[in-house]
Amino acid sequence: MNQNLRAIASRCLGCKAPRCEAFCPAANAISSVLALLKLGKEEEAANALYHANPFPELTSLLCDHGRQCRGHCIRGISSAPIDFPAVEARLRSLYPRPLEKKADNGHSIALVGAGPSNLALGYFLLRAGYRVAFYESENGIGGAILTGIPSFRFDKSILNGIQEDLLALGASFHFETTIGKDVLLDTLLSSFDRVVLGIGAQKENLLSFPKASGIVGGLSYLREGEQEEPLDHVYIMGGGNVALDCARLAKRRHGHATILYRRGESEMPASADEIAAAKAEGVVLCPLTTIKDAIVLENQLEGIVTLKMTLGEVDESGRRSPVEVPGSEETLPADKLILAVGEKPDFAKIDTRLASFADSLPVERLYLNGDCAYGAKNIARAIRSAKNVFATIEKSF
Repeated sequence: MNQNLRAIASRCLGCKAPRCEAFCPAANAISSVLALLKLGKEEEAANALYHANPFPELTSLLCDHGRQCRGHCIRGISSAPIDFPAVEARLRSLYPRPLEKKADNGHSIALVGAGPSNLALGYFLLRAGYRVAFYESENGIGGAILTGIPSFRFDKSILNGIQEDLLALGASFHFETTIGKDVLLDTLLSSFDRVVLGIGAQKENLLSFPKASGIVGGLSYLREGEQEEPLDHVYIMGGGNVALDCARLAKRRHGHATILYRRGESEMPASADEIAAAKAEGVVLCPLTTIKDAIVLENQLEGIVTLKMTLGEVDESGRRSPVEVPGSEETLPADKLILAVGEKPDFAKIDTRLASFADSLPVERLYLNGDCAYGAKNIARAIRSAKNVFATIEKSF
């Protein structure tokens, strides 16, 4: 028995209504895992973990634990909260992911996109006896983890182990294949019993800013890589994890990075750990500030016009709404403006029938999974979505 695991588990109070689980979007089996570890049943604890969460190597590193399990642990009121991410990581290192599976059930599923939600869904499907094929436009698995998280924050070689396990379960992968361009959606529908779109939310919101050199969306900026390009005035607009990743990358690439966010720091949707890391690295944070306009000369960004904000009444998001402060405009020089203010899926590229729809998809035997179903969220919510879609597919046969 690993003594460190037992020591962590021994601190758990065994709450009847564990808040750690209530605030885990993945519905992780936190209390069950810790209870088994208390009894010295380490392998059973690992199996309970994998049953609820197939990728603890991702959730232990990428979840916003401060807003989820750790941030709602009762222990945290008077002392340090239970470090469940450390439990996840340690169990993953000690026990391999279960790869036993049921016999082939005769059904085939095409998964469009190899991001976290479809990877988790593929794992559940394969172990239940389905034949699964992934179609991915990139040259590797991971989705936004592969293309949108800088290497200094996440070791992407971790994805290799996930792919190897899915291959061992019988999955096939078709990389650099774009559905709607290289392969038609109808071709998949005629070849597979069910098709699941897990294409993420990749269509960037560029607001009303002009298209010009120096103005770029957050996801596009992250895809540029980490090559150095010294610049004096680099601004990032937004307050989520994409904005924080952009800022930390910009500080490394350009030497300077300033985040402008229209609400206060406490209202930023990014994790507290990411905000603290960015500030420690020298990223400048300017809360209660927004950008009114961009100054462009000969298709080149030259400056920005900022506005100070104050907080008004609570809006539909549950946060106080930002209100402009009259007469607070300020013009600043700018070499680069990175807009990390939200993304949404682009279904029209998949099939014109999906260009506009309300509640139900206009194509039979087609399902949505992950960010393209509910908007850009997080790794834990992606796993929860995979569980729900798996249950729906099971009931459909």
